Amino acid sequence: MQFSKFFDDYDKFRSEADIRSAIATSKNYGGEDVSKARLFKFFDTSKQRSYLIATVQKVYCLVDDIRENEPRVIWSEDIAKLTGIALEIYDKTDRTGLVDFGSKHKNWLFTKAMFPNNDIASRFNDFVSSSTEN
Repeated sequence: MQFSKFFDDYDKFRSEADIRSAIATSKNYGGEDVSKARLFKFFDTSKQRSYLIATVQKVYCLVDDIRENEPRVIWSEDIAKLTGIALEIYDKTDRTGLVDFGSKHKNWLFTKAMFPNNDIASRFNDFVSSSTEN
């Protein structure tokens, strides 16, 4: 791949504002204010990013894939059900791991370089608990 093509593809990702707005496409969207929703990016490649987006009511999991026309909400959960949970973390490759966000949302890829010392669990819990304080 040409070096310039890498950066052209990287620019195709949606903005944070677009990511926040995309949760309104979820079948479980409750009309909550998304303008102050917090983002937690946990997976990042040249073609795809995965986010958790938290409002005061829900956490949405969204995948932004530049090969698709729109980012897609994969699942959502009441924020109370994710507050204080223990994440299960597994190795997959040198660069990626797997994380279970509770018992219903298993085997999500995460980028290890984004979480030194595998601190994805503490960062997730900080993310969820600070989102309930909005």
